[in-house]
Amino acid sequence: TYLREHEGQNYFVYFWKDDDEPESTGWYIASEVGSEDIFATNKKHDDATIPPAAGDWEVLSDSSTERKSEPSCGFPKPASNKKRKVGEVDVSSLKEVKAGSCKIRPALNGAYERTEEHKEYLDHDRPTFFKKGCYVYFWNDKDDADSVGWYIATEVGSEDVLAVNMKHNDAMMPPGPGDWEVRPGGTDEERKLDTTFGFTSELLAGVGGTNGKAKGAKDAPPPNTVLATPAQAKARAVSGKSDGEKKAATGIVTDTIRVMSYELVEEFARAAEEAWPKPGSVRSALHDSSQKEKL
Repeated sequence: TYLREHEGQNYFVYFWKDDDEPESTGWYIASEVGSEDIFATNKKHDDATIPPAAGDWEVLSDSSTERKSEPSCGFPKPASNKKRKVGEVDVSSLKEVKAGSCKIRPALNGAYERTEEHKEYLDHDRPTFFKKGCYVYFWNDKDDADSVGWYIATEVGSEDVLAVNMKHNDAMMPPGPGDWEVRPGGTDEERKLDTTFGFTSELLAGVGGTNGKAKGAKDAPPPNTVLATPAQAKARAVSGKSDGEKKAATGIVTDTIRVMSYELVEEFARAAEEAWPKPGSVRSALHDSSQKEKL
């Protein structure tokens, strides 16, 4: 519900739903909520969660007692406010990812450039990356659910798989450290868990800023930096040790936690506005008439 005061007149915009009189359901502009002194109605968008845009409002003119269609009357459409899931990023502008800290097969470390070469073959929207000797890509076989996951191989779809991660199938880009299984090479064909190996990108260095960076955000860590998974960070906090040695805190967080921090700040800001409306806001005016003059 919204309120505007203009030249001594209150204009409330609200949604009215009467289960006993469904034909009255719709959006209204009136002098009071529930009043029969109605200035405008829109009953064609009763599924809208905010006051509808122009097109279907019927407005009462100053010189008439009947409301008439006013195609130009309506409320502006809000900017897209689709919420991302925690850890989700827009990968459309992602051109490069960096892999680091692979101990089992160090050749996998380094920068991978985006390629569209296999987009039609893979038939999904997740990016594929390449560096000399290997591709990193997401494999989604609907007929073989056990094979779904992120792969590093000498060719897309090849059986010569160098590393695989099947525990982050919702990731839109190659996952960070924690769950990659890497094939050592040579005569050893069995893949082994390498908890320090994973991917990062400039896009995740600061969500929401220019070129993927927030204002004042630090550069992404170098490829060989060890990024701690949540489980590793918790273990280090308890023991103060990593890999058998006592190390100082790196100050580096995982990509997922970095994205979560921005999500939490946004949620807190919305909750704060609900709990403590700013003086002069519509919300505060509804509860304190002395605030109306500050709108």
